[in-house]
Amino acid sequence: MSQIWQNNIICIDLETTGANPIKDRITEIGIVELLPDGSISEWQTLINPETSIPPFISRLTGISNEMVRSAPLFSEIASALLEQLKGKYFVAHNVRFDYAFIKQEFLKCGMSFKENTLCTVRLSRQLYPEHIKHNLDSLIQRLGLTIQDRHRALTDARVVADFLLHVRKSFPAETYNKAIQKITKKPSLPPAIEEGFIDSIPEKTGVYLFYGENNLPLYIGKSINLKERILSHFNSDHKHHKELRLSQQVKYIEYRETCGELGALLLEAKLIKELKPIHNHRLRRQQQLCTWQLINHSNQYTLSLRNTDELNFLESDTYFGVFQSRKKAIDTLHAIADAHGMCLALLGIESHTKGKACFRSQINKCHGACCGKEELAHHQLKVLIALEKIRLKNWKWHGCIAIKEHNNDSSEYHLIHQWGYYGTYRTYQELLDAMSTTQEPLFDFDIYKILIKFIFKSAEIIVLPSKNSLIN
Repeated sequence: MSQIWQNNIICIDLETTGANPIKDRITEIGIVELLPDGSISEWQTLINPETSIPPFISRLTGISNEMVRSAPLFSEIASALLEQLKGKYFVAHNVRFDYAFIKQEFLKCGMSFKENTLCTVRLSRQLYPEHIKHNLDSLIQRLGLTIQDRHRALTDARVVADFLLHVRKSFPAETYNKAIQKITKKPSLPPAIEEGFIDSIPEKTGVYLFYGENNLPLYIGKSINLKERILSHFNSDHKHHKELRLSQQVKYIEYRETCGELGALLLEAKLIKELKPIHNHRLRRQQQLCTWQLINHSNQYTLSLRNTDELNFLESDTYFGVFQSRKKAIDTLHAIADAHGMCLALLGIESHTKGKACFRSQINKCHGACCGKEELAHHQLKVLIALEKIRLKNWKWHGCIAIKEHNNDSSEYHLIHQWGYYGTYRTYQELLDAMSTTQEPLFDFDIYKILIKFIFKSAEIIVLPSKNSLIN
């Protein structure tokens, strides 16, 4: 028998004035309690939310402002409700929603609330993977229930209880036990992190920061689900020494929400460069980078190494590759030349006497464009084809652009110029102010790689006015 069935189980549903547990309030509570002996008890009450119920919420739930005007305040039932919930499994459909509202209401009353939870959405996904939908209406249809007063708290709590009892009857104990254990498994949190903090982490896109002693930045990451990703670092069955060591060092966690994936990627790259966390190695590396520039001298191509902070993508689209050092740039070019029989002497990389075979031609690594064995035009074409794979995209706009990213709650603007990232701004005016007062960013290859994936796909691009027009 699963441990959950050895306890009283509270199947609960709430109706609220909105979806934000910080600013919205509860209007109704419905509870179906399942006891170990098989008996069932029910409890329901309307709650005066001390605020107006939005019309669309009233239309959905059928609960009006008039209905809750004489209902008790949450503070008036808080002590009795806390006693009723104490020591029992808190089960709901999308339990995070109901649990967050209840916990917040108790906090407003100066009370602490923490109980084991079980989400029947996640349980349905575990036990019924063949079904696409797992919302409450889908469960009602799947169980063949006839429901009146849908979106009322007690009615919906009954559906949760019916589903839980159906699971118990339909699956072997080993199967549902395993599913319940999987979704209720708790992470092993760093000792310095309070368990209550985890409840505050949103399941939204953003960036998270781990700090150690003396606010030392340890690690910065990003995810489309902050809560899930942060918890993944602290699973009790650590598979990697790095994660175990990181878990032991973390003293403080910070997170920042973004409107979407692009914003998270840009913010992560920017913060890693600024804070240099000790466990981020790849994105921390930002020495003086260089690139090859292809130059056309009287129909003969030569290559020249340029520092990336000197590049002008408006004037040229003949930059190839980005390298952490001059040696790596030369080594890469040698490998490309070897693969295609290119002449590094003609490209200005090695010295030779005009008209004579270069050294690489003598050892059969150059096809002989330097000494007439290969036509110059053919060599030029071969150079273009060989380098094309590492060509950097040119900047096709005359000035700055903004990439607008938005979700259901808000929007933000990412300000970009010549593959350099100014920053992200909440309003269009903030963006214009930054553009006219902030120093232009230098080329950053990590930012470039992020932008390339988005900018030529479905990004919403706004071409901005010139700086001169803003200043004037």
